[in-house]
Amino acid sequence: MEFALLLRALWSRKWLVTLGVLVALAAAILRVDHVSFAPPALKSRSLSYATARTQVIVDAPDSSLADLGTDLNPLIVRAGVYSRLLTSPDALRVIGREAGVNPGLIFAQGPFETNQPRAEQEPTAEQRSSQIVGETNSYRLQFESSPELPIITIFAQAPTTDEANRLATGAAQGLSAYVRQLQLARLVPAAQRVEIRQLGQPAARTVNSGVGMRMGVLIFFLVFVVWCAALLVISRLVSNWRAAGRIVEQGEGGWPGSPSGPGERPPAADGEEDRAGERREAEPVR
Repeated sequence: MEFALLLRALWSRKWLVTLGVLVALAAAILRVDHVSFAPPALKSRSLSYATARTQVIVDAPDSSLADLGTDLNPLIVRAGVYSRLLTSPDALRVIGREAGVNPGLIFAQGPFETNQPRAEQEPTAEQRSSQIVGETNSYRLQFESSPELPIITIFAQAPTTDEANRLATGAAQGLSAYVRQLQLARLVPAAQRVEIRQLGQPAARTVNSGVGMRMGVLIFFLVFVVWCAALLVISRLVSNWRAAGRIVEQGEGGWPGSPSGPGERPPAADGEEDRAGERREAEPVR
């Protein structure tokens, strides 16, 4: 019964309820999309993003992996060095060129030292502040090196799957181009050069798909419920205010049955007028 009364009260103010729907819709759009007025446009600010993963192997020109007598430790050491070298500004410029992304928008992080104490692995306040800034970047790279194989694993993050694939591939190709530049600059003989080979193409996937839409629906219902509740509360306050005003007006003009003006006697109570007449008849005439 109470719920039906609330619905009836809202239906009697359907224009204000319609306005609440528009306000809730605007709040949901502003939460999900970025509104631009010059020029007018809507740009999605979805919380979803894409990740891709690929691997590269650090090998010799004659592919020493096929030779059981070849020592892989020098290649493993170089893979660890390259995984840290990829976070340098020079390497990021090459990666950005290969991936078609502005290098200033790429945040890169190298591997942790597995043989270091945990206290030394934890980032300092300055390092953590740069990581927090990097977490807001749309393009991120994480490099991991294997302690047993000359392999570097590349994790890429970007707004879309195509961009994530391009970023991961660009990191692999950028490493190859960067190492080639160093070898040419130092005139390293061809037989002693290191070959960087990508192990297959990356396959990107979307993370948190649909979160923006669900968040928009939640914001819409939350704002609409708050609007309707505020509408009912304000309506009740206005009704009580008007009722109090009518009571005050009646008190100033006189209550029903009270004297309409100053100096007038109030009407006699029931039976009081008859008793007064009997007393006047019983009095002796002088």
